[in-house]
Amino acid sequence: MYSYVDKKLYGPCQFLATQSISEACRNMKQSDHLYFKIYLIGSASTGLITSSTGKSFDLDFNLVISSLPTEYANNLQRFKDLVRKRLDQVLTEHGFSNGQDSTSAITYSHLNGSAPDFCLDICILKKEKDDAMSRLVHHKNDPDNFTWDTRKDFSDLNRRENLIASSGKWEMLRDKYLKLKEKYASDPEHPSFVVYSEAVNLVWQQIPQEEIKMSKGKVSGNTHTQQQMNHHANQGNPNNAAHKAASDNHANQMNPNHK
Repeated sequence: MYSYVDKKLYGPCQFLATQSISEACRNMKQSDHLYFKIYLIGSASTGLITSSTGKSFDLDFNLVISSLPTEYANNLQRFKDLVRKRLDQVLTEHGFSNGQDSTSAITYSHLNGSAPDFCLDICILKKEKDDAMSRLVHHKNDPDNFTWDTRKDFSDLNRRENLIASSGKWEMLRDKYLKLKEKYASDPEHPSFVVYSEAVNLVWQQIPQEEIKMSKGKVSGNTHTQQQMNHHANQGNPNNAAHKAASDNHANQMNPNHK
């Protein structure tokens, strides 16, 4: 049975993860001349973190590099191994496991006794000249094959998400997402992002066109709950942990999945 994780539980975990990743990025800036911006993404950025009964929850981060030195551009495996090593050096001091190299992320578990209480997926992205984002991918069927894969344009999904919130239907989205998570719980073809996209589209279809035209993506305190307002203000909130991490890296907090 899936349920939403209370912010009182995931908030301190999010803060610990953000501060640890930020420290590792500062180290890479000083010792390796690699400059990353940190972004909290996924369900944590929308307040929709879920957990199955008795299991841990996930937090997702993107590390975005705008310029990659030639020595690493010509050897992406070396680049990812270095990033994982620098992350390991800091995160293991704060109760995390060593990072595991997955297809498109470096994964960590924060250990509470013998069982993880939450996990991290840290993806490495590169900003292209046209402002598009490419994700570093390790093709497991070819162990030596590391490539940059251009990400899909999520602007339409983001626009629908914002209009759902501005139409006062965020709670409907929360309910739909939770039901779909339960429906696809054992289906590997439906990871969380696919489930969330389906939930957004289903709720979107229930919004009258007149209401969509009137809202135009504007956010009002008269039509939003505090949770919804927090979601839209999160990227620019100086008290937000992810925003602080971005400031530490001399970056403005923004969503790299939005074109």
